[in-house]
Amino acid sequence: MHPFLNRILERTFRLIMLMASVLVTGCASTSITSDDLANTSASSVPASHRFNGTVNVQFLVVLTIPEPDPWDQHPYINRFMLKEAVEKAIVKNSQFTQVVQGNADYILDVWVFRQKLKVPPFGFGEFAAEVSSFWRLTRVSDGKMFGRSVNGLGRINSGMGPSTRSMISALQNMIQNGLTDLSDQPAAQLAVQSAEHLRPHIEPWVNNVRQNWSRLRAGLTLEEVEKIIGPVRTSGAVQEMLSDTTKFESDGRTFRLSGTNTYRYRSGIFTLVFRNDDTVASIDNFRLAGWKLY
Repeated sequence: MHPFLNRILERTFRLIMLMASVLVTGCASTSITSDDLANTSASSVPASHRFNGTVNVQFLVVLTIPEPDPWDQHPYINRFMLKEAVEKAIVKNSQFTQVVQGNADYILDVWVFRQKLKVPPFGFGEFAAEVSSFWRLTRVSDGKMFGRSVNGLGRINSGMGPSTRSMISALQNMIQNGLTDLSDQPAAQLAVQSAEHLRPHIEPWVNNVRQNWSRLRAGLTLEEVEKIIGPVRTSGAVQEMLSDTTKFESDGRTFRLSGTNTYRYRSGIFTLVFRNDDTVASIDNFRLAGWKLY
């Protein structure tokens, strides 16, 4: 069977199953709360591995590449829910003395940059969800950091809302793995450095972007954009060259951009599109052509 036709049949069947579940149960999917995500199997951290200080948790969910299939999106899973879930898990595990929203002894930045859902043919079989993230802990007093890539995996075979439940399981697994890594001899690891440590702390960066977004205008270079809204290349945003025609909407305008003379940065809060109309493919020749704030 042709792949396109097979995909159409799969979506049609899943839509029928979804409508049937609504008629039978009165709900279309399993709802998610931060309590669900914080319900990990990790036990209380040993006293020798706890951090003697407060912590401020900051989250950013970076958009996936390529754009997710609409069937696989989970718009109700956002950075605020994930932040709250990690905070509850930290309290449950007694990992820090207290979770605070303002000034703290430690800052925990978490970037979730990949969410993938695998759906079995015709909706029968194993639903699998994968989540990839990077966790960075900073000790404010001396700026020392610890960073680690953290993945989560969830698998569900049957029952109501299997795709949602597999995503819940994957996020639970990610949170558990992240907190486990933090408690693994943390004091000795607060000096490890990597490219991800160059990223700005999430909350002040997001606030600065939103505050200065209105100052952006077409024709700016990437360097000029960074002077206005702060770091882009080192922010955790994902960069990609556009290999085919892409429709891009921004502030009521519609752009159709294509070819290797166009690239974009996508993060959890914005999309920036740069275009080069010159024959020389230098980064200095790329100019801001479209921008959108979420």
